[in-house]
Amino acid sequence: MTGCMEKGMDAAEGGCKYNSYGGTATGLATIADSITAIKYMCFDKKLVTTRELYDAVMANWEGYEPLRQRILNEVPHYGNADPYADEQLKWVVDLYYKQCSECSSQRSKVYKAGMYGAADHVQQGELTWATPDGRKTGEPIADAMSPAQSRDKNGPTAVFTSTCCFDHTRFMDGMALNMRMHPSVLSRDDGIEKLRDMTQTYFENGGLECQFNVVSTDTLRAAQGDPETHRDLVVRIAGYSAYFIELSTELQDDIIARNEIRI
Repeated sequence: MTGCMEKGMDAAEGGCKYNSYGGTATGLATIADSITAIKYMCFDKKLVTTRELYDAVMANWEGYEPLRQRILNEVPHYGNADPYADEQLKWVVDLYYKQCSECSSQRSKVYKAGMYGAADHVQQGELTWATPDGRKTGEPIADAMSPAQSRDKNGPTAVFTSTCCFDHTRFMDGMALNMRMHPSVLSRDDGIEKLRDMTQTYFENGGLECQFNVVSTDTLRAAQGDPETHRDLVVRIAGYSAYFIELSTELQDDIIARNEIRI
C-alpha cells in the first residue's frame, strides 16, 4: 500500500501510489446463451416466433416446459466447443471490454475489465427474471467466465476450447474459470497426466486462469445434510476459498450444480 501513509489517505480513497480500478462481470454465459437461443429458435430454425419466446420468458416458463426443454437440450450452449454458441459469447465479451475501456475514474486513468464476481452471480440471479436460455426466475446467473450451470456437456477440453474464443489478455482486472473435478481423477497416474496435458494445452491456446474444486457431488450433498462432520471441507469460490458449511444454501447448491468432471 505504498503511498497511503505519505498522503494520509486510505487505499479505498485512492491513497496508493498505484491505484487499480476495474469492472467485474457475471452472467456473461447467461446473456450469450440467451442470444444463441433467440437466434437459433426464432431466426435460423424458425421453430417459434419472438413473441412466443417472449411470452414463455415472461411466464417464467410456466406452461412452456416443452419449449424450455428443447432450448436446454437442442440449442448449442457456450462451453461445448461449438462455434455457433461461442461466437455469441465472444460478441458479448468484446462489447463488455469496449465499455470498460471507455471508462475511467478520478483515481485511475485506466479502468480494467475483469471476469469474476465471487458469489455475486447467486445474489444477482435472485433478483433477475427468467431468461431466454431456459433459466428460471431466481436461479443463479452464470459464474464469471464459466459456462452456465450444467450446460457444459462435452467435458473439460470443450470448456477450455470455448473459453479461448476471446482474447484473455485484455481482462487484466482478473478472471475466474471455475471447474469441479471428481477426486478419482487425481487418484490415478493417468488421470493426473491427462489433467496436466489438458491444462497445459489450455494455457498454450491463450487461457490465463482456471481453478478446480476436487470434490464429489456425493461429498457436497453429505456436507449439506450433516455439516458437523464436514466442518473442514474447503471449496474454491472465485478469488478465495471458504468452508463449505459456512456458505449460504443457495451458494452451496450453485457449487453442486457445476458439472462433475471425470477424465
